[in-house]
Amino acid sequence: MTAAPQLSPLCDAAERLLTGALQARSTELRQLLARCESPVEEMLLVAMWDKWAGKITSDGRAMTAMHPGPDCLWRLVVEPQRELVTAGRMFRADFFVYLTCDGPTSHAVCWCPTVVEVDGHEFHERTQLQAARDQQRDRAMLLEGMRTVRFTGSEVFNRPAECAAELAGLLRRPRGEVA
Repeated sequence: MTAAPQLSPLCDAAERLLTGALQARSTELRQLLARCESPVEEMLLVAMWDKWAGKITSDGRAMTAMHPGPDCLWRLVVEPQRELVTAGRMFRADFFVYLTCDGPTSHAVCWCPTVVEVDGHEFHERTQLQAARDQQRDRAMLLEGMRTVRFTGSEVFNRPAECAAELAGLLRRPRGEVA
């Protein structure tokens, strides 16, 4: 078994800066977590934050992970509990995730809009009516150009980091593309 590497002590000024930065990031993350409606949603959000090196927008309503590309700055945006309208009906997605690209030849267009749902047994597929409602909503979103990715509550509870990584992999592919 390998011993953990020893970290050198920080000077007092660096320690204060680090502590302040961590407290600010913690506050931003807690604002987003307050928007979640279940423990498994909170777990998935924290896993996305960790996996995607998130930077929180100043309003506490969305997480944005920025990645420089050759021609633009890619932004991966995650909005918990986003209200959306499809087929004339409003609904709230557990997470609305999309990419934008800001550059000299692009105009921050929403690319790959994806609704992420974390389905707990008590609210999804417990009855035929609930399952049918979810399927109808998924089809309505598809007609609006949004895809749906569903995770079970058990998947997120048992493997949150893997769910975040799987979601990131799906977002890298245009809709319908398979490996």
